[in-house]
Amino acid sequence: IDWMLSTCATFVRGQYTSRRPSTKRKNDNGLIVLYQYEPCPFCRLVRETLSALQLDVEVRPCPMPSLTMSNSDAVQAGLSRYRGELLSLGGAQQVPFMIDGEVRMYDCGRIIQYLLQTYAGTEPPNNSWAVYLNRVAMSVNLMGSLTASHFRGMPHMGMVRVPSKPAEQPLELVSYENHAGCRLVRDAMCVLELRYVMRSSMANGADVTSCRRPLWLTDPNTSFETSDCHAACDYLYRVYANGESDASNVSWCAFTMRRLHAYFRVLNSCFVSAGPVSI
Repeated sequence: IDWMLSTCATFVRGQYTSRRPSTKRKNDNGLIVLYQYEPCPFCRLVRETLSALQLDVEVRPCPMPSLTMSNSDAVQAGLSRYRGELLSLGGAQQVPFMIDGEVRMYDCGRIIQYLLQTYAGTEPPNNSWAVYLNRVAMSVNLMGSLTASHFRGMPHMGMVRVPSKPAEQPLELVSYENHAGCRLVRDAMCVLELRYVMRSSMANGADVTSCRRPLWLTDPNTSFETSDCHAACDYLYRVYANGESDASNVSWCAFTMRRLHAYFRVLNSCFVSAGPVSI
């Protein structure tokens, strides 16, 4: 069932990372750092852009720390590995948050525009109509991402933290953003709050690895390697998980109402981001 739901999300978003714009220059600032969590529709748009541009990125997962207390209280209680770091670097627990050298940036729209302008040479819109149409396109794109998130809305699907021990060195994942198997592995690393380097492979498994597959997980801490998503997920939980999520203490109705409230907020942001036209 998990695989089928991941495939549905791939079907919804498949066209958005099939294109491969040529990069204007490589990243000269070292790895881009991205604070995010997997089912967030805003974070997905940023990951799709990174995948299309074939940029490597260090991912620091920030899933929901708890379903029984607020994010702020959970961070103060030490129930999040990276949200406190995110708060100190950016001033808020909002995701996505990107660091590229000296550039620090919230807001998926601004991040995407920066990535396209910096690494693909795409110039921003230069007149009022173009800006407005760009905002409308972004809102439509966001609604599609929200639909994909609907298929990945359960706690274990990258949403709610599972207590885990940290990895001494970041794991490495050769990943194609909209590959169903890659998504399952990213979900597991997200809930386990495992820092990893994501290397884009695109849909054809591009020549990032000799195995020519879109999925390849490497753990330098144990020398474990695999291209099988189910084996990768089993390994991650077996080696790093040391507890259970508190999602089992929350009723299905309460969790569903919390999801619906979040969806309405995202839908509201779609219309606000388009805004009234002013020429």
